[in-house]
Amino acid sequence: MPETISKGLSVLNVEKPFAIGVHLEAPMGQSAPASVLVKFDLKNNVFKSSFVTITDLSLNGVMSNHEDPSKPMDNKNSAVKLNNVVGKVDELPFEAHAVLSDFDDLALDIFSKHAVTLPQLNREVDTTSIRFTGGNFVSEFHYKGKLNEYFDQETGTYKGDLEGTAKIENGAFTLIARKLDFKDIAMSMRFNEDTVWLDRLGIAFGKSSANLQGIITNYVPYFTKTVNKGFVKLKITSPNMDMGSFLVKNSGKKKSAKQAKQDKQRVSEMLDKVFTMLQFDVDIAIDKLKNRTFAATKFSATIKLNGNSLAMNDVKMNLGGGKLNMSLTMKDLQKDINPVEVKATASNIAVKELFRAFDNFHQKTITDQNLEGIISFNTKFRLKLNDDFNMIPPSFNGEATMLVRDGRLINVEAIHNMSNFLFRKRDFDDVRFAQISGKVKANHRDIQIARMEIQSSVLSLFLEGKYSLDNDTNLSIQVPLSNLKKRDKGYVPKNVGVDAKVGASVFLIAKGMPDGKTEISYDGIRLKGKTKSKP
Repeated sequence: MPETISKGLSVLNVEKPFAIGVHLEAPMGQSAPASVLVKFDLKNNVFKSSFVTITDLSLNGVMSNHEDPSKPMDNKNSAVKLNNVVGKVDELPFEAHAVLSDFDDLALDIFSKHAVTLPQLNREVDTTSIRFTGGNFVSEFHYKGKLNEYFDQETGTYKGDLEGTAKIENGAFTLIARKLDFKDIAMSMRFNEDTVWLDRLGIAFGKSSANLQGIITNYVPYFTKTVNKGFVKLKITSPNMDMGSFLVKNSGKKKSAKQAKQDKQRVSEMLDKVFTMLQFDVDIAIDKLKNRTFAATKFSATIKLNGNSLAMNDVKMNLGGGKLNMSLTMKDLQKDINPVEVKATASNIAVKELFRAFDNFHQKTITDQNLEGIISFNTKFRLKLNDDFNMIPPSFNGEATMLVRDGRLINVEAIHNMSNFLFRKRDFDDVRFAQISGKVKANHRDIQIARMEIQSSVLSLFLEGKYSLDNDTNLSIQVPLSNLKKRDKGYVPKNVGVDAKVGASVFLIAKGMPDGKTEISYDGIRLKGKTKSKP
């Protein structure tokens, strides 16, 4: 046999005997090459090589050295045809036909089709984490090119022609640990030698559903190692998305520390490959987005992943009757600790809904039950997250300017306690405000408030100092004695300005207590129109 064929066959193994028929034809006594025709049949055989094992293999094949009768009988005019190929790879069935030609520089022309039910894939996955429960998967491809390109996964160049499709119909699977059932999975995908087109991927879970469309370029599916970084462009749309289903605590059996470490290492290695091999550009549009107490509509964003940085740009949503726009960047994704920077602008959002959406910012002094009003703000802050997306204390720091209209505080204990010192006949349990504007700076869980004017239905005051989520509040409150003037129920509060001279004032101090409550105490009367910042 030609050296190229015999060398290739030497590393292959067919376990069971099979039938071969050989026909040679040549003139007697002449040196002209013989006409060769070899026929062979395999039935329920086993084929092994360094890259694949095929079981239940059946086929019929023909080899000849005179594919084109008008050309010389030599290696270039030789070919092997494999017809009616059926078998199983990892117990998954396939069918194919192929032609090997040009024995001096082997070329391959192959068509292959794979059709399985999704539950058949359970033997290939960790069924303690995921289990396919229904659906069908069909994939087929046609490759025409050099044999070494097809089989050598380290090949850095790719000159062959490849085209194929993949489909999923009526798919369903369960995430075991989280008890989440995904259904109505439908996928339609096309690919060639350097591009994948995801025409559609639809999926439903609970009351949520999503559709994906996109394209992957500079990526060779199935066969070879790409030289350049691939680019993934996706569009995700959803009429309704409830993220709480994904973020619930894992209800499965608790893993050992060793297993948890191994799982984390596998995820880290997978992400490293993603960062190295792919660049992502994802557009998201969700009509209704929910996560526990958070609820927004008309959510849209663009996510870009490039190397070790992630950026969420043009994040927009309707929230609490107003609009929230923001951007986020994460760096050093390959490290255990990731710096995050956020910028946000809000306009005309109901304060009650804002506090409810963000779970009252994890404090209990003033909650969405105590608030009314419309807020607009501008903020930027920085923090650091670990691999579990938990904030690293005390990495949080930032600043914000805000404007509150039609503000109202209802049944706030700290405000109610002020009546122990001031105007006991006024209603401190339902306080209405003039427009409030201010600037704050935050460092971890402490918020430094610049001098702020608060004109309300019960009194006028100025405050500044530190408000703490760790019971370390230290606010100085200035209450001008001009508040002694009578205020009836129809009184409309008006601002005078933070630098106005307001005359003699009563000063109070608000301090955080170990039980989480805020206590207000008397700090004397002074004639200065402005208070001094308290340490």
